[in-house]
Amino acid sequence: MTATPFTSGSAVKVQVCALRYLPQADPGMQDGFVILYALKNASVLRLYIHHGFRPLVSEADREYIDELLTDLRHRCERDPEELFVQLCNLNVGPVVTDAIDVYQNCEPNLGAAFEPFTDPCEDLLKEAV
Repeated sequence: MTATPFTSGSAVKVQVCALRYLPQADPGMQDGFVILYALKNASVLRLYIHHGFRPLVSEADREYIDELLTDLRHRCERDPEELFVQLCNLNVGPVVTDAIDVYQNCEPNLGAAFEPFTDPCEDLLKEAV
């Protein structure tokens, strides 16, 4: 495994933003589920999306979600700072900000805590596009 700010071997400060999927057309699924975590350390932003999100997303929202993930992938590489700020304030559409937290002196392998999630900047979005 390559060392990243999340696996560097020393304690780090990481900002975490959780995004929740709330289906627009399915009032029976009012609580939705966390679909994506954004982890930021210094100027590095990592996005982790839930492995099994596709069958859980309403058919009416799938195109929106796929377009959003494609956009996030590109913006994650170009301007991670601005993207993280926007994700922390997302309140329109089926994907909204759920929680924001800062972990001081957290474990350096924090990314391992997101095992049920995949880093879309690396591989999941390649399947979506």
